[in-house]
Amino acid sequence: MKKTIFFIYCFLLMFSINAAGASAPPWIDDFDHADNSHNLIRNPGTNRCWTGSYSGGGSTGGYAVHDNGTMKIGVNNNIGWFGFSTDFHTNSYAPGSEVGLNVTSYTAITFKIKGYMSNNPPGSGIRVSMRKPNVVPGSELKMTLTNYLTAGLKTNWQTVVASFKDFGAPISSLEAFSLPFENSSGNPCNGVIWIDDLKFLPDISTNAMNISGIGSYNQNHPADTDNNYLEAAPVYIWIQEINNTTSATGLMDIDPYSRTGVSNALMTEAGSGRYYYVWNTTGLSNGSYSLESMLRKPGMTNDLNGYNNTGTDLVIRITNGLNISAISSEAGDDKDNNYNTGDKVKVLIAEKNYAAGCEARIVLYTAEKTNVRSGLMTGTGSGEYYYEWDTTGLSGGTYYVETTITNSSHPAHRPDLTGYNDSGADLVITLVEKESPQDQALVLWNNYPR
Repeated sequence: MKKTIFFIYCFLLMFSINAAGASAPPWIDDFDHADNSHNLIRNPGTNRCWTGSYSGGGSTGGYAVHDNGTMKIGVNNNIGWFGFSTDFHTNSYAPGSEVGLNVTSYTAITFKIKGYMSNNPPGSGIRVSMRKPNVVPGSELKMTLTNYLTAGLKTNWQTVVASFKDFGAPISSLEAFSLPFENSSGNPCNGVIWIDDLKFLPDISTNAMNISGIGSYNQNHPADTDNNYLEAAPVYIWIQEINNTTSATGLMDIDPYSRTGVSNALMTEAGSGRYYYVWNTTGLSNGSYSLESMLRKPGMTNDLNGYNNTGTDLVIRITNGLNISAISSEAGDDKDNNYNTGDKVKVLIAEKNYAAGCEARIVLYTAEKTNVRSGLMTGTGSGEYYYEWDTTGLSGGTYYVETTITNSSHPAHRPDLTGYNDSGADLVITLVEKESPQDQALVLWNNYPR
């Protein structure tokens, strides 16, 4: 289910109004519930507040739906205005009667975001907006996403902390939060984003610390940020203090301690309130590992509860099994698995967790098991392997590809002997016999008008 609100002055969506100035709970939405159309806020009473996409001015193809515990928002024909919006009160834009939600206990809104926008728009094509009561929707102050994420929107999760100060503090009440699909000039943009863990951050005085973000990546392959890593990978774990407090002591626990040996491990300061710990996962068995973090500093209020005030801050899964997660072929710019005989075809595979230094092997055969080719694939050093297949002299027809990957230098890693497809061929390639110059000339001669 998706929600569409046209933010124009003559169109008002009215809902029952609960107690004025109700105090905000910390969570706005975790998107783990079944109701796509409401967030987690009640003001107080039984009515939940609306959430979803809004569109108008010609925008079509837009949607906002729950997607595996996240909110997915996208549009492909945004020529007016479009975005994600979540209300903080149950009366949606009633001029002169909006009271908003009491947010005096908070100083910021935080959320996680990933996605992609068409044509790489300035400011990443997303703006962040907080609307106070009785402000006309669309006229509120908006900040570009790059104000908070200097590298812009990416396809891996990043955490945004948007301070009330950016939107005209002091702010005592808010009516709505939105993410317009607009570039830095306010022009409409198209793309898809996912958001999660949308919540208010408590009032943090300069004398108190607060861990506002946590994440991890494979130190050998920084693009690997999915919290799933191959045993022996050095895992870089970071935390961020909301006020960029320096010279603090960061501590990390990784449970179960009996297997990790990581308890009250000292983190290294990276500057600007960031602290990190590089976790050596060598020798660990398959399974999930729970992380908890702390920050201490003399003369300040310590954050002993970590990023998640109750329970685990982050879960990382370690695996011991190699896994071929992708396979493809190409001959120059042609990548459709259909080639001419004589083409030099490159077959490529990727190991799911970027395992380098492995022995990847390939077998190519016909249905009759004739014209069998086999060999060792070449590694690129980033978990990808390729084989260059010269098809000169081969007959046209269907050829089947099977691949395996092992690591004799690290026998603790279970080999993948079934390839990309656990049963049968990993890839099917069709070769078409290329006509010789003599055959082409004969065709031309036979078709020449007489």
